[in-house]
Amino acid sequence: MFFYHADHPLDWQQIWSDNSRGYKVGATLGYEYGSEFDLAERRGHFQVIRYPDDKDGFRLLKRKKIDFFAMDLIVAEHTLKRFYPTVRDTFQHVSRPLHVVELYLLFSKKDKRNLQLKRAFDRGYKTLKTSGRLKTLTMECSQRSVPATRLACPPEFRSN
Repeated sequence: MFFYHADHPLDWQQIWSDNSRGYKVGATLGYEYGSEFDLAERRGHFQVIRYPDDKDGFRLLKRKKIDFFAMDLIVAEHTLKRFYPTVRDTFQHVSRPLHVVELYLLFSKKDKRNLQLKRAFDRGYKTLKTSGRLKTLTMECSQRSVPATRLACPPEFRSN
């Protein structure tokens, strides 16, 4: 998602329009934001300011040093709650996600304990699925504008 200061509202079309050059966009070092973002940066559509820590995006936005920044919605909610609880209403986000990826859980075959962890995970996943809790969690996330694919759910649980 793109987050912006509530004093300077913006929408998805505004960000990507041909007239939007000059925006300063915050991004955390080492994160992947997708090919559309990378292309826009290469073409000079906006200037990307990279910082080492997620919470720096809200700090820079609060000081109006950047126009908006990219962050996962769930991570942003946690960051606001932990580091900026008194000013959370200062920040808004555009309704469309910037980049959607499927998440996977990987276990190294080199560590024998990981087979037990995988089995425990599989049991927990099956319990969530058969109890209906997985579907409930997926619905809750999709109602917060987080695509269900962020949970790497099977297609039958995806809302889009």
